[in-house]
Amino acid sequence: MFVLGEAPGGPHAPAPAATPSAEHEAIGRHVAGLLTDGVRLQWAPGTLGAAVVDGVRAAGVRVHADSGLLGDGVVTLDEAGLLLSDPVATYLVGTPALYAWADARGRAGHPVVHRIEHTHEPSRLAAEPPLIAVNTAVEVDLDGQVNVEGTRNALVGGIGGHPDYAAAAARSTRGLSVIAVASQHRGRSTRVEHLSRPVTTAAHDVDVVVTEHGPADLRGLDRAERRRALDAVFPG
Repeated sequence: MFVLGEAPGGPHAPAPAATPSAEHEAIGRHVAGLLTDGVRLQWAPGTLGAAVVDGVRAAGVRVHADSGLLGDGVVTLDEAGLLLSDPVATYLVGTPALYAWADARGRAGHPVVHRIEHTHEPSRLAAEPPLIAVNTAVEVDLDGQVNVEGTRNALVGGIGGHPDYAAAAARSTRGLSVIAVASQHRGRSTRVEHLSRPVTTAAHDVDVVVTEHGPADLRGLDRAERRRALDAVFPG
């Protein structure tokens, strides 16, 4: 059953995102270095996602946007002439400029928003063009397992489409499941011996972990090799 309603104020417009930190800008550049022209790109929302979009724009990489949530970054890519096809999203969260842009595309016969059965369908996501899924984490353990729900003392959010897109990208030919995360948060390492909450995305669905120190390519590595590769991007 569907319930439709109207709100006089229009779609919610969140507060402007904070300016990406130097660490996030470095992560964005490293992620952009993993991309080639013509891939489908999914990125996480928030400040880190904005840094990834900035890195893509600076590198001039042309992409297909295919994500569960799309923010204002998709408008940035479109204005830069870097979008190769109609974006695909389950929902939008951003400024009035984003909603006006999506509305104009829809009225022109190019809808952006689709049902979840389409946006999160595994075989579609894993098909061509290659899917590069760029998601973040609250914690990464020694082997590359990911927790996005929260710390031991605080709930940050739900899992969303994190495991769906990571699994599809890991199985996409020439695709990549990327976890992009700053190596520290508030002075504490984001790499931990044991995750504070259940595993959101398993280690076998994580191809590359990117911090401000660079990318750690985990593909084809055994457990000991994975740990050594992650040591390099989580120093200390």
